[in-house]
Amino acid sequence: MQEKNVCILHDEGGADVALKLAETLGAERAAIADDAAEAFASRWDAADAFIFIGALSAAVRSVAPLLGGKAETPALVAVSEDGAVVIPVLPGHMGRASDLARSCADALSSFGAIFAPTAATDRSGLIAPDLWASRRNWRMLLRTLLPSVVRKLVSSRKISVWVDPVLAGSGVSLPLPFGYEATARQQDADLIISPRNAQRLVGAKPQIVPRVVAAEICCGRDASPSDLEKALRKALSSSPGGPFLAEALSGLRTDEAGSGEGGVTELARLYGLPLTVFSGGVPDNGRGDGVTVGLSITDPTKPGGLSVVGAGPGGAVFLTAEAANALSSADAIVVSDLDVDVLPPSLRGGKIIERYGVGEDGARRAMDLARSGYEVALLSFGDPCLFGPAPSALAMAGDLRVSVIPGVSAVQAAAKAIGAPYANGLAMFSLSDRHQPWESALLALEGAALGGVTVALSNPAREGLAERLADVRRIFSDRRLLVVRDAGREGESVREISADALDPDAVDAGTVMFFLSPTARELRIGPDGKKVWLEPPRDVPEQEAGYAG
Repeated sequence: MQEKNVCILHDEGGADVALKLAETLGAERAAIADDAAEAFASRWDAADAFIFIGALSAAVRSVAPLLGGKAETPALVAVSEDGAVVIPVLPGHMGRASDLARSCADALSSFGAIFAPTAATDRSGLIAPDLWASRRNWRMLLRTLLPSVVRKLVSSRKISVWVDPVLAGSGVSLPLPFGYEATARQQDADLIISPRNAQRLVGAKPQIVPRVVAAEICCGRDASPSDLEKALRKALSSSPGGPFLAEALSGLRTDEAGSGEGGVTELARLYGLPLTVFSGGVPDNGRGDGVTVGLSITDPTKPGGLSVVGAGPGGAVFLTAEAANALSSADAIVVSDLDVDVLPPSLRGGKIIERYGVGEDGARRAMDLARSGYEVALLSFGDPCLFGPAPSALAMAGDLRVSVIPGVSAVQAAAKAIGAPYANGLAMFSLSDRHQPWESALLALEGAALGGVTVALSNPAREGLAERLADVRRIFSDRRLLVVRDAGREGESVREISADALDPDAVDAGTVMFFLSPTARELRIGPDGKKVWLEPPRDVPEQEAGYAG
């Protein structure tokens, strides 16, 4: 959850970074005149969070005298002056510095920003209970008992959670993070999730209170806030299924009579709750002096979001910074059985991993998880826009928040091995008819051959492959052919064969075929005479290119 009152402190060296963060986060930006400690002190009581642009040691020295002087210490994030490193320093209320630091890293992606957490849960990709609660604006009770729970989560990678059955009985299903395993016995739980006063003092556990209780209040215009609060607390304590905690209130509703100045309006302000005005009466679940209060449990789960992430051809080296950030911040990663090996092990920790097989719809699986409240990354080999799941995800998005993060394609990765054989243009096609009818692909291939550009072919689905390769041999019979296997991965290989030798045994799912432009030539480069293929830019005369033949 983004803090409402964020102050960015910077000197001249960090002005550009501060401006970018202020524009993206909608935060206050304040230049440090001479004394960083004074800049912190003058804003300490009013700020929810600080972003300090400068040396971490300077931030620590400046805030040290202020710690302990405020019930809720502001969050503190340190950012290097070049915008390249973002470190959460002080967790602030409910551990929110971690999310604020992630937001900073995303905002500074053009600066090459890296989120560099030091907390054990962040380093393990796990979500601490207080952070999970804060993202939903839920209260955490008995926080002093939380450190032992967090230690168990980090060491065992799981904790037992008792989710109050009253939630499921009211149709509420909570998207629990990785490692949170539900238990039916409250006494066995490490953590309690309940809107009720559900614990005794002996054996009490840290408790997350979800905001699920809506209160509907009918009253006269002259009802005082004290009368209304008395009636509300009586309803919370005596309502069937209760007693419910005041921290579980999600909002107040009232009719036109109760919505004037004072009354319910003032009560909503005191409790910090949204107020909705409606027409009609409410159930008589609790009654004060001239006041009727009705309670109902509502589902607090908001849809999450979906990022369709291009993983490149394999290995973290081909992940863009944006892709790595999306995977790091996701609750769940959806990936096919064929592509699961491209997910770097360092990014799997603390994630719910959903795998799907050949013929299954990964985009729909990811959509279902996102609509249930998770932040989901749908991982795709290469570039998700190129023969990948991005079009399907966008077509099904509706009102769901969906973003597409491009990736390095196998064709682009192959350039590292073969040189630059498509300097003046490239046509890329799939040998599978899943993406377009083969008849249409043939017309496009014939046009590309006439145009003289380099053509790349991938996705050689086995069914009907022999017939399609026969068409390819006919169209490109006069072209030089490079077959690159496992581009960008361990065991990468490059073979030059004749078009006549192209048959189903020469290609598989890990190969990309390049039919070189007629102007492409071999070139020897480097001290070891490495052979590459080059299509010279049109403004470089051929005699200056140093061709080998």
